[in-house]
Amino acid sequence: MLEIALIPGELYPELSVGGIQRYEGADFPEAPDEPAVKTLMKAPYRMLFGLCDDEIGYIIPKAEWDNVAPWLQNAPKRWYGEVNSVGPEAGPMITGAIQELLRSK
Repeated sequence: MLEIALIPGELYPELSVGGIQRYEGADFPEAPDEPAVKTLMKAPYRMLFGLCDDEIGYIIPKAEWDNVAPWLQNAPKRWYGEVNSVGPEAGPMITGAIQELLRSK
């Protein structure tokens, strides 16, 4: 059996397979962890597809969002992902919608 999820952008690996980090300097340090999409799927074979037409950019865990200095991991400048993302709520909204869809199967 195979389960497939279509993602409207580039999902950070932490939202695909897990491993959200709590970095010093994050803008939302208390944000709850979003579930990793592949952990929500139950089939033996699980596939995610993203970067399709009309993509919305990077999808970042809210706890790792960093658009205001100081930068994550003491980086000298703003991270690339936030520049090319629709915002800090995209991760929670997309993973929440996928979770609802998978529960309703």
